[in-house]
Amino acid sequence: MAGALFISFFIFVIIGIPVAFSLGLGSLISIIIGDTMPLMIIPQRLATGTDSFILLCIPFFVLAGELMNTGGIAKRLFRFCSVLVGHIRGGLGHVNVLISMLFAGITGAAAADSSAIGSMLIPAMKDEGYDPEFSSAITASSSTIGVIIPPSIPMVLYGACTGVSVTTLFVAGLIPGILVGVAQMIVCYVISVKRGYPKNPRATFKEILVATKQALLALGMPLIILGGILLGIFTPTEAGAIAVLYALIISLFVYKSIKIRDLGKILLNAAESTATVMLIVSAASLYSWFITYTNIPVKLGNFLEMLHMGKTGIFLFIVLIYLLAGCLMDMGANIIMLTPIFYPIALAAGINPVQFGLVTIVVLSIGLVTPPVCVCTFICAKIANVSVEKSVKASIPFLLSMVAVALMLIFIPQLTTALPAALGK
Repeated sequence: MAGALFISFFIFVIIGIPVAFSLGLGSLISIIIGDTMPLMIIPQRLATGTDSFILLCIPFFVLAGELMNTGGIAKRLFRFCSVLVGHIRGGLGHVNVLISMLFAGITGAAAADSSAIGSMLIPAMKDEGYDPEFSSAITASSSTIGVIIPPSIPMVLYGACTGVSVTTLFVAGLIPGILVGVAQMIVCYVISVKRGYPKNPRATFKEILVATKQALLALGMPLIILGGILLGIFTPTEAGAIAVLYALIISLFVYKSIKIRDLGKILLNAAESTATVMLIVSAASLYSWFITYTNIPVKLGNFLEMLHMGKTGIFLFIVLIYLLAGCLMDMGANIIMLTPIFYPIALAAGINPVQFGLVTIVVLSIGLVTPPVCVCTFICAKIANVSVEKSVKASIPFLLSMVAVALMLIFIPQLTTALPAALGK
């Protein structure tokens, strides 16, 4: 049955069937072939997969992101980031990374970040003489920070699969997210010096104050979300609802960048995005349940134990599988499908569940840039009017920096566990 499960799934993916339907069809075929359980299990597991209170924060964060994107928040953050890092060689590249780090605290989704930031920054970078493939590559690569710095939808999915506190994951994601951003800025600087990319004049103190004042309300969103969660004022789901209310008030009544008539389209876009995520969650839940039912994690764990790979060897083996899987499937599907396989193995090997979760998210986020799925690369390459192949090639140095950060998280677990421990999370 397990063989039929994996083979049928990959056949469906290869012939172009959407991942959610491939997961569901693969499970259906395996159940029929196995003939050991009633078909009634299918609707039961599909419904159970989405029956989780913590998953309620997904539509809230998606809607908050849509409101902030439509509300012109990116432009205010752009001016703020420009006065801070625009004077460094390759200034707009550094602005690109920094604004992605700030945007990550608003949307929690990489595709939304790459679309909102790319449409504004890629044309500006090309106008200032940056190569189009570099502009596309750094935008796609930096947008992956959107799923590492909280709020993060993949963290919610990982928490729902494992029972690990989403609040703890949010806190633990701060340091890895900052490390990825810093690593990408270092790569950007080295490339910019080599190619002679421009830099902006250093901003005056007055310009910094003005830009900060204009961006203050936009910066308030991540502060409210993270501050409220860290202080125990509200749960991640409640934080999502508060984020929607905050984004609605400042976009409608303060910035006045959206009108009442715009809300219908915004709600529709948020509903479509949420439905896509939840459909994958539902189908992957059935798939992962079948994996657990057939004892695949136990069998794989016993096999790895026979090889005497040790804790680090097992961790690196899982990372390798993640890198390959990230090229083939959506990140959400990967988390829901692979976590039930590797999470028990990681626990048995003595790996901290929070550390494992952050490494999972950092490594799988690389798949947002690598082909053939590469959602963020497709978005940015289209905006930059450059081929996906050239964009991926230009992304390699940035992706290697993310791999380096993932290895740091593996060999220095305190990078993911120290902050939650210090805050009692």
